[in-house]
This record gives sequence, C-alpha cells and structure tokens, in this order.
Amino acid sequence: MRDGFRIGEYFISFPPGDFVHENENGEMYMDVDIFKIEKDGSLHKANKQITPELEKAISEEINRMLISIIEKDNINK
Repeated sequence: MRDGFRIGEYFISFPPGDFVHENENGEMYMDVDIFKIEKDGSLHKANKQITPELEKAISEEINRMLISIIEKDNINK
C-alpha cells in the first residue's frame, strides 16, 4: 500500500521521485496521485472526477501537514 491520506472517498498519495516543483513565477506546487476508493476498497485512478472542492481540500491538507512538520521542527531546535 502506498503512503498517503484520505479525503472523503479519495486517496491521495505522492508519486515516486521528485514531486515538488517550482514554476516560472517562483511558486511551488506538488504532483499528487488521486485515486477513487471503491466500495470494495479497491483504488482506481481518478481522472475526470476532480472538482475544485477536492483540489481545495487536497491543498488545505498538504498545507496542514507542512505547517505541522515546520512547527515540530521548530520545537526540536
């Protein structure tokens, strides 16, 4: 099983290799793999099911994880 997190009926994971990038404006973004969790627990790559609400929820969860890591690192210094 891949490492990742769940949002509703979707499983989000980071692809192997470099998944953090910077665009020409200096903005950072991450590649993610998004899978739909079926009733039987199987995962299928989600393609057309990605809504703006899901994109926002994924962004918010990634930001929450990053802030948690930064805060934990600051406590350990």
